[in-house]
Amino acid sequence: GMFYAWSGSTCVRCEAESGSVTAWVVMALVLPLIWFYMVWKPLVGLPGFLMSGTFQCLDKGTIMAGVFETASGGIELALVLLTAFLPFSKIIISYFQVVSTFITTFAIEWPEAIFNFLENMDLFNLDFLSLPATTCVVSDWDYATKLLTYTGVPLLALALLAIPSCFGWLVASFGSQMFRDKFVNIVRKNLEQSVSALSFWGLFLVFVVYPSVSVEAFNTFSCIDLGRSGNWLKSDMRVACPESGGFVYVCSIFAIFIYPVGIPLGM
Repeated sequence: GMFYAWSGSTCVRCEAESGSVTAWVVMALVLPLIWFYMVWKPLVGLPGFLMSGTFQCLDKGTIMAGVFETASGGIELALVLLTAFLPFSKIIISYFQVVSTFITTFAIEWPEAIFNFLENMDLFNLDFLSLPATTCVVSDWDYATKLLTYTGVPLLALALLAIPSCFGWLVASFGSQMFRDKFVNIVRKNLEQSVSALSFWGLFLVFVVYPSVSVEAFNTFSCIDLGRSGNWLKSDMRVACPESGGFVYVCSIFAIFIYPVGIPLGM
């Protein structure tokens, strides 16, 4: 079957058996590798089966071994390049974050090619729920679920980034009786590097998600009056304007203090 879903500022056609689920599965497989290379590798280095250059736990020459080697090498190269060109990448990301708002800010009938280009620039806001590929999957989510996803996922990501540094501190402080001395010494030696990686990627994550999460937090208070039909959210006309003190209202206030207000003050 076929249905339509709202994606950012337009409707997109969705197939009931679309490949969006496959994209989510691929992300679930790739994200742990990215997590490892971002914050675990600075602390513990590469495990023995990775340092050899081949995955010895897999048969050499098999498709699976090739996939893991290619994915790991590609992720490591991408992170090295991103780190090296971060000052330039921040400028590029900021540019596309601003450009992505043109289709909602200006009442212009854009050519289809430009419209599609601007719409997909939401990727630079980490606004994955508004991308055509994911909109079809989350089309039946209610507004409260989307709000919690927008505001909660960055906090979860920051917590995941902090796990290796916290683990390293515990090992360095109390791990002598639980781990081998060689491992404890490696962790103690690399702990400062791990904290630096946490600071680097944590600030980068905050920088990227700040626009989209802030907009979503304020969307709760952007309503339209339809007279006798009542007040409804502009961002989701299926939802009545939240009442003061309600769950969505309180969550939005909390998110505003964390993101639009808290991040600039924290800097």
